[in-house]
Amino acid sequence: MKTQQTTKPTTEEIRPRPGLWTLGLLLLVGAAAASGIMSLKSMGVLGDNLPGCGAASACDAITNGLFGSIPGLGWPVSFVGFAYFCGLLFAWTCCNGAVSLGFRVVVRLSVLASFMFLVVMIIDGAMCPYCLTT
Repeated sequence: MKTQQTTKPTTEEIRPRPGLWTLGLLLLVGAAAASGIMSLKSMGVLGDNLPGCGAASACDAITNGLFGSIPGLGWPVSFVGFAYFCGLLFAWTCCNGAVSLGFRVVVRLSVLASFMFLVVMIIDGAMCPYCLTT
C-alpha cells in the first residue's frame, strides 16, 4: 500500500479561532487609535485639549522624556507606534488569521518593546493613559 506524503510548508502558519481573530482585530484598532491620537498631539493638531494629556501631566512627562523620541531623528515614538500598529492591522486583516513564524517573531519583539516602555512609566511614576492603551 502506497502512502502519500504531505510536504510541510517552509513557514508554519497558525490560525486562531474566529473569536480570537476578532479580539486581535479590536485590540489592534484600539492600539492604532491611541497611538494615532498621541501622534496628532505630537504634531500640535490637538493642542493641550486632550483629556489626561495636558501640560504637566503624566503623558507630557513621558512624551517629553528620554524615551519620548527617536534618538538622532527627534521623531516622537508615537509616530513609530502608529505606523507599526497600522501596518500590523493591515497584515492581520490580509492574512485572515493565518499567522506565520515571521509575523509572530515581529509581534513578540514589539511586546518586549512595549514591556520596556511600561517599565519606564513605572520607574518615572508617570502612567500615561494613551501609552497604557497602546
